[in-house]
Amino acid sequence: MLNFIKLKGWFSDDPGIQAMIADGFDVFKRRVAYRIFTEHKNEFYLNFCPKCKKIARTPQAKQCRFCFFDWH
Repeated sequence: MLNFIKLKGWFSDDPGIQAMIADGFDVFKRRVAYRIFTEHKNEFYLNFCPKCKKIARTPQAKQCRFCFFDWH
């Protein structure tokens, strides 16, 4: 199976890539999300709830899906 994965290009022996995924998939996802946000934060708008500070569903949303605060 590993040979098939390598043949398809789904696996890399690159030490840099191995280091990025060494702590597990959840940590990798958080690091990627953080990097994208810090590098491109001026290119998109995130709508945060004024009460709990979590991200709303859409940039136009006026109600929090987590704490149900309404800021219409």
